[in-house]
Amino acid sequence: MHACVLQVTLTPYAEHEKAYDLNRQFFKMMRTAKTVCSPSCENGGTCVAPNTCLCTSSYTDSVCGTPVCSPTCQNGGTCSAPNTCTPYAHRHAKMEEHVWLQIHAYVLRVTRAQCAELVTVCSSTCQNGGTCSAPNTCTCTTGYQGSVCQTRE
Repeated sequence: MHACVLQVTLTPYAEHEKAYDLNRQFFKMMRTAKTVCSPSCENGGTCVAPNTCLCTSSYTDSVCGTPVCSPTCQNGGTCSAPNTCTPYAHRHAKMEEHVWLQIHAYVLRVTRAQCAELVTVCSSTCQNGGTCSAPNTCTCTTGYQGSVCQTRE
């Protein structure tokens, strides 16, 4: 079994000095504003109004504490970090490549997680040539049976 993830993020790119200047003024104003968030914003979130956090695209909830997975995790998997699903009873390695493209007035960032083989986890080792085919499920070779293929038929 393999898992592949493709994430595309599109963000405005300021081509003109005027647009750049407006953005610079906005962010300067945001940095100097005296706002109070209690509890404070997490994971790079910015307090933009009393008790209102502006989260990065990687986190959500009222204090930016919950990671975002896009697409959402399937089959009982959980979002353990931004765009990282941890499958139920599986483990896997994740390798990423980032590609940046400037297209007219936008910067397109494509993040592609290379396909990584998912390894099914069985808490007990399958015996007599049996293979772990699903979480805690052994598929036995001909002539064997049992939860871990321990019994000769």
